[in-house]
Amino acid sequence: DAAAREKFRGLVAFEAARAVEFFRAARAAHRRIAAGSNGRRDTRRLRAAEAMGGIYSRILKRIIRRPASVLGGKTRVSKIARLGVAFRAWIGRPPF
Repeated sequence: DAAAREKFRGLVAFEAARAVEFFRAARAAHRRIAAGSNGRRDTRRLRAAEAMGGIYSRILKRIIRRPASVLGGKTRVSKIARLGVAFRAWIGRPPF
């Protein structure tokens, strides 16, 4: 039914917009923590969170591009892409 599909797209768009705002807030918090840290040790502690944020950000982008993908099961990022995100986080480059 066309009306149901449109409602679904609206719901996905609404939730995706909320998630994008959460990612923006997380990036801003990360920058504040990194800028106020007393050394590299503090920023190294954030690397796992950066990697997870990068992976979830990529999943969100896929959902935004293809909202119906959430109906077919899990929306995933390839293993090679996850490794790339983790590597970027490990070397200190923001992955998202």
